[in-house]
Amino acid sequence: MQQSLTGPAPAAWCSPVRFLASGFAGKSGRRRRGLPNVLWIVLVGLLLAFTAQSASADTITSGTLVFTLGGSGGTDATGGSFTYDNTTNQFLSFTATWDGLTFDFSASATPSNYQALIGAISSPMQWSAVCEPSSVNPGVPCDGELQFRIILDSSLLGTGLEPFVPTQDTATGAGSFTVTQLQTAITPEPDASSLLLLGLGMLSVFGIRKPHFSARTR
Repeated sequence: MQQSLTGPAPAAWCSPVRFLASGFAGKSGRRRRGLPNVLWIVLVGLLLAFTAQSASADTITSGTLVFTLGGSGGTDATGGSFTYDNTTNQFLSFTATWDGLTFDFSASATPSNYQALIGAISSPMQWSAVCEPSSVNPGVPCDGELQFRIILDSSLLGTGLEPFVPTQDTATGAGSFTVTQLQTAITPEPDASSLLLLGLGMLSVFGIRKPHFSARTR
């Protein structure tokens, strides 16, 4: 008597995800020993990531601030710099140094301030600073008044950072500044192909680890 052979139901083969998650069930319906289902799920996820759009990259722009003291004299600013993330539209750093003190602008700076900084490459912007003691606390540096202001598209005040030790207890200064040494760098993120290779490596390691052999006595 000839026995007819029938294959698996078409629906079971329509979905590769369902096939992989089934763990390659045999005729007896028992699951064969092999890769854990979680690894197949990881592989499927990586395959989907491989076909998706490539991961984006961060574009970082940095520049140096060059200060010039105005004709009224005083204490000149000695330097400044900024780093801006064009992907998140945020300042990673933005500082200036004057009278031995470092002032931070990154907390209050906006994307429009960044555009104004780019404009300062060809058109100088203005700055001013003051450090004055007070009669109430004469031993506290700049206790009367302390500020470092730069004029971009708007007035921007810096926050003094520790250590708070000015070179002169009484100092003023004002002038202009420009932006030089502007550099843009691209920081790529891991793309989908790298993740896929990582997943295939994981699967190969688990696939050759501790092979199982079974014997049946009929």
